[in-house]
Amino acid sequence: MTRIVHAPANSREHERLGWLESWRSFPGRAWRKHGIESPLLAILEDIVAPGQGFGRHGHHDMEIISYPIAGALAHQDSTGRHGFLHPGEIQHMTAGRGITHSEVNASSTDPVRFLQIWIIPEHRGLEPGYEQAAFDATAPHVELAGPDGALVKLHQQMRLVRVAPGKGETVAVPLEAGAHAWVHGVRGSSLVQGLTMTAGDGAGFASVPALSIAGLTNAELLVFIQPGA
Repeated sequence: MTRIVHAPANSREHERLGWLESWRSFPGRAWRKHGIESPLLAILEDIVAPGQGFGRHGHHDMEIISYPIAGALAHQDSTGRHGFLHPGEIQHMTAGRGITHSEVNASSTDPVRFLQIWIIPEHRGLEPGYEQAAFDATAPHVELAGPDGALVKLHQQMRLVRVAPGKGETVAVPLEAGAHAWVHGVRGSSLVQGLTMTAGDGAGFASVPALSIAGLTNAELLVFIQPGA
């Protein structure tokens, strides 16, 4: 077992702007310190006050995943898509040549908590696009995003797997030879390759054939897997 990086939740950048509270982690930066290049640029965890949100703004050449934890988001973008995003769903945008969008709290009474994940695409100048998909929140292992065979298509050689062990249960996540995995704790407490992880914690692993993730409580984690160089 080789654990290269440990990024506890309290090491994240933190900002409070009145209607927004945000925590930011940068796995790509952490990997680079160990000589590994990763397209996983940032994982942002945001809490947005009722009725507030991010007005229309633009992105270029980025794969953007939104992942609700609690509450609902209202989404609109320049591809003409609009709707709501709830826990148990994943949203993926390809910014490509350029996309504008807004994400606001769909509730006037309750905050929304969600992750926004930025991944650098394999190629620049792609056609902008949007996908949204539901998944079985009771399943212990779901491949949410990837270049093929997942719920949404990433334009990058990276797979995103949701792992949700119950208390006392263990889930194995196979890794290809030479692959690297970044694990982000969403909720609960778990033991990942012997490392205790809770919500907001991050850790990078390499040189393992599989990750062993055991629930110390009912837990939820996201695992980002990239092939070795």
